[in-house]
Amino acid sequence: MKSDSLREKPKQTIRIIAAILSVLVAIVIFVGSSIQTSGYPSHPSYLNVVAHMFEYAILAALLAVALNSPKRKLWQTAL
Repeated sequence: MKSDSLREKPKQTIRIIAAILSVLVAIVIFVGSSIQTSGYPSHPSYLNVVAHMFEYAILAALLAVALNSPKRKLWQTAL
């Protein structure tokens, strides 16, 4: 029993850190998309689309780690 609780403690810490990082990434995405400038192109360029996919993939990965439970596998939580 004692070894199970010792194994669970680092996983819980990782989930807490992932939750905090996911909130920070979501705030950065919100603030970045709220900035009003006329310098952006009217249509998305290839680099712009790749950047959006990358930032939302990071957010999704952090949320999957944060919401994962010991009873499920990580891929099940991500799905």
